[in-house]
Amino acid sequence: MRYEILFIFFAILFGCNPKAVEPIVEPNPCQPYQECDTMVVWKQRWADSLLFVTTLKTELLSNNRLLYSIRRPGYSTELIRLINASSQELIWEWKDYIPGTNGGFSSYEVIDDKYLYLNSNHEHYCIDLETGHTVWKNQESGGDYLTSHFGDKIFHFKRFGGWHAYPDSSVMYMSDIHDGVWQPIFKTKKDEGVDGYSSTLTPPSIYVDSQGDTILIFQDRRGRPNPLPWHDTELYSYNLTKKEVKWRVQHIAPTDVSSIVNPPVLDLDNKRVYFLTRFTVFCFNLETGAEIWKVPLDYAGVVSGNYFLADGKLITKTDQGYLIAFNASTGSRVYYEKMGGCCVENIKVVGDRIYFTDQALFVADVRTGKQKWKYYGSGDFSGGVAVDEANDVMYAVGSYYLYALEKPKY
Repeated sequence: MRYEILFIFFAILFGCNPKAVEPIVEPNPCQPYQECDTMVVWKQRWADSLLFVTTLKTELLSNNRLLYSIRRPGYSTELIRLINASSQELIWEWKDYIPGTNGGFSSYEVIDDKYLYLNSNHEHYCIDLETGHTVWKNQESGGDYLTSHFGDKIFHFKRFGGWHAYPDSSVMYMSDIHDGVWQPIFKTKKDEGVDGYSSTLTPPSIYVDSQGDTILIFQDRRGRPNPLPWHDTELYSYNLTKKEVKWRVQHIAPTDVSSIVNPPVLDLDNKRVYFLTRFTVFCFNLETGAEIWKVPLDYAGVVSGNYFLADGKLITKTDQGYLIAFNASTGSRVYYEKMGGCCVENIKVVGDRIYFTDQALFVADVRTGKQKWKYYGSGDFSGGVAVDEANDVMYAVGSYYLYALEKPKY
């Protein structure tokens, strides 16, 4: 008996064919919400221990090419990647970024499926989407990160003089995507209305009217350090062809400056402009600027995400986590659904679904606003959702993985 005990002791001490260490199994990322991990088609890991995020919206291009970015928070290095969504093979990786700031890129525009325009506070780039090569790049001091585009034209603005929040003037610029040469097209100055407000123009929404003229619709986010009210919002319709203001709506919300950085939403068929300030939704006549309706958002909290027209509704998400929709014709509220999260900037509608990322990946019904599906992966999701309707697949970027998931069938 004594020898048996000694044998067991030495076997434990020195080991007898010790069992291999079991690999760590990733827990079901959906629990306790839903058994949805089986919907993962594939996922590509790019980081083992460092947290990475995407600062640009994830986008599916022609020929099943998937465009996305990754950046380590607090660092200037940002990578733009284009992969084959079917094979997951890397087509190209762009890393030509001049690290002028540590904020990375804040917006981009895909133009004609041929070019990618990248924009940060001081750097501007045009990338050939076929090769991943930089077509042109420039650095502009005193710039701002907001942008929009129409056809092959891109729009940008800069502040000049004074404090950053209270500049002496604000200028809107336009450039052809092929050369990156900025031309000033509209300027406002401080004290223009003898009211002490500084001007901060934002990039426009653009359309061509029945006369063939190019019309820009944009807001001026005005501010002053004192006296009260500190904020004001104005909306312009500017005829770029004739270089004249078509209409201007002043003092839209004297104490309610818009926190929305997205251009106003245009409904050309019904001749309407939709515009949001922090606490109010407005609908104006596209031709005259006359107010058609407005609805207060005091019950919803501050709105800071993008907004859009879909299914006859104006839809957005509030900072308090509600998905909210208004009847585009009357302004009456259609739904007001709690979703969780707060500040979403990349909401989109594809088919009859609303898709967005806000830490988790959300899918909701565009008709009712009801949540249909929610997914928690490894780390937070950001950058929105790219949807392939033909193959019922959606793509999203998490902190550690790029995911391809089956589109919910219910």
